[in-house]
Amino acid sequence: MAKCKVCGSQEHSQFYCKLKPRKPIQVKKPMNKIGRVGKETAKAVAKWKRGVKPNHQGYYECYICHKWVTYNMAEHVKSKVRNPHLRTDQNNFKTTCDDCNREKGSKDN
Repeated sequence: MAKCKVCGSQEHSQFYCKLKPRKPIQVKKPMNKIGRVGKETAKAVAKWKRGVKPNHQGYYECYICHKWVTYNMAEHVKSKVRNPHLRTDQNNFKTTCDDCNREKGSKDN
């Protein structure tokens, strides 16, 4: 077997060396696959999130179950599918917890 070029060992080659520096795996969501409408929605949600402030303890209240959460997850009150004209409306966004967001799905309240 050939000598490892990284550590000089005769036991393995450079391809199997544990000391070889590795590149981190990069996971990105490509913006070009979202489309124009998706980009507009993402911009509207980002703008809404900048305007919503937590309470004095740093919590946000879920508008469905009224549970206090540390993150601000945007939910469309009127679904994007049934009401595409409200997709970017700032009054259509509310803070929800992860459980309520998953349970609500694309239903309207």
